Amino acid sequence: MAVKPDPVFTKLTKVLSALKETASEDKSAEAAARELKEDFKRENGGAPLTDGQRQAVRRTKIRAERETKRKKHVRRCVACGAQLPVSARADTKTCSDACRQKVSRNR
Repeated sequence: MAVKPDPVFTKLTKVLSALKETASEDKSAEAAARELKEDFKRENGGAPLTDGQRQAVRRTKIRAERETKRKKHVRRCVACGAQLPVSARADTKTCSDACRQKVSRNR
């Protein structure tokens, strides 16, 4: 007997993959949760959300908040785009001497 996939989990997976794809436009956690909630209401025909759907909305909001926090604290090398170490000085712009020399040659 085939197992039918959970529609709440499937919808959550689609929304989370859409959040990853739209890296250029930062979607706030509130907007992502609101959009998912509206989709669920549309699917339910205006009926209240089930427990699983409410949990999915909450998980989406939390995950989107974590993603935006991670993006804010990452500093990148201006030459190669690699992530700078957390212990790097505040005025550091490159990850290595090679990248620093590359930037100075390009000026």
